[in-house]
Amino acid sequence: GVKMKIDCKRLPPTVSDEIIMEVLRMHNWKSARRAASILMVDIRGFEKISANENPLDVMDCAENMLVEIIKTAQYFEGTPSHLSGERLTLAFGVPSGMADHQRKSVLCALEIQRSLTSRKTKSPLKFKSGLGATMALASGEVWMGRVRHDKFHESCVLGEPVRLASVLLNAASQNQILATPNYAEAIMGKYYISHVSPSILEIRPFSHSSPS
Repeated sequence: GVKMKIDCKRLPPTVSDEIIMEVLRMHNWKSARRAASILMVDIRGFEKISANENPLDVMDCAENMLVEIIKTAQYFEGTPSHLSGERLTLAFGVPSGMADHQRKSVLCALEIQRSLTSRKTKSPLKFKSGLGATMALASGEVWMGRVRHDKFHESCVLGEPVRLASVLLNAASQNQILATPNYAEAIMGKYYISHVSPSILEIRPFSHSSPS
């Protein structure tokens, strides 16, 4: 499909520059190694709508959705760590430790799902039908720091949870939230959990949990 890479070379300094760089300036960390949760979000459906829409409208819609996601993550104390195309990586528990990083990452994922399907936007595409956020969660020990060279600054998260979240995201269907099994105990009884396989969980709010 068509990937729309949002960076300062193609867009005014908005999502990739102002928001993510502000997070880097606020925390001003060099490196951190902690137990954390990784939430990867992939906005899917732009390939279908872009064929018949004004490219500027499509980019405006993408930016609005990404801003909503980042604002939601910051509300739950998540840190935007990487933006590539329509895929955003969020970290919970680094650089500052967070005892309930699994719970907050799940709450964030569910709120992103809710907000992108129910909220109105100023975008000309109005979060058009066919767009959706597919998400994956994994937790464990990660390393997070900054890569700096000349005018380039980028945060970097490394560790097995990052790899697992990426694998789950690639396997997920549109609008699914998949997670590694170690989330089960932390959120048991608070959300509907189904086992896609022995090593994959699907998380949904109870209001949408009842199989017909």
